[in-house]
Amino acid sequence: MTDPVPHSMYLRVIFHKKSSPFYNMAVDEAISVTCEKNNFIPVLRFYEWAENSVSIGYFQKMQEVEKKLPSTIDYTIVRRPTGGGAVIHNDDITFSLTAAENFFEGPVINSYNMINKSIIDSIDIDGKNMLGLLKTKNSSVLSSPLSSKFCFKEPSKYDILWDNLKVGGSAQRRKNKIVLHQSSFFYKKLLKNNKTIQSLKPDFIEMIVRGLSEMLNLSYKKSDLFNNEQKNNHDENLQHLLLLFPTFLKLLQLLTAENLTNKLSNHFSLIRYKGIALYQFQ
Repeated sequence: MTDPVPHSMYLRVIFHKKSSPFYNMAVDEAISVTCEKNNFIPVLRFYEWAENSVSIGYFQKMQEVEKKLPSTIDYTIVRRPTGGGAVIHNDDITFSLTAAENFFEGPVINSYNMINKSIIDSIDIDGKNMLGLLKTKNSSVLSSPLSSKFCFKEPSKYDILWDNLKVGGSAQRRKNKIVLHQSSFFYKKLLKNNKTIQSLKPDFIEMIVRGLSEMLNLSYKKSDLFNNEQKNNHDENLQHLLLLFPTFLKLLQLLTAENLTNKLSNHFSLIRYKGIALYQFQ
């Protein structure tokens, strides 16, 4: 862990290996809530999933998503701090970009265009750019009966496309002038006949880093979590608490469903476990 460097602006790039879905979401949220204290330095974070995971949008109902999942696979479901639909994480490159709003001009939807366009402009395969953006939602892009629940079955404007198929999707949360942009890019769909797909994953990640750093007009540096980001991530402690005091945490779950938590939000920090919104004293 390190401390933020004052009065400098660059893109921090963090690489995290396979972790629990709860840890992944907790870290993204911790980075976003500490961004202002860390001199608004943008953060691009790549992470992987330690188990079969499904992330659902902030406003989705977990039970409805569970009904649509294959019964043959045991999935762990986690709630994202951003919106959008459910994403089954297996062959995707998952990353988040946290930055101040002033990096993005115009309406919120424009930021999706800026981010995803910078990604497709940076990716080439054998010297060719094979990707495009969905310009309008009313498109001929493939969809399915699961579209009301699953993000990659329901294309949205400025999603990343390959051969009329959605391969990149994203969702955002904006709070206190900070943008948290979470994205999944299913790069393997571009390379179905390539036997060395997994070895190409670092190349795709490098292209994404380059594209986003150019969009922000910043150089980039590899980084670890800052001390205050680590302090704001309570996921692992919460897992132990759930094992020891499940009844107590169930009560907290019920309390957070009430408006009371809005009044107390200045004294609590938000943490999540298995899609449950919980609060911890700051």
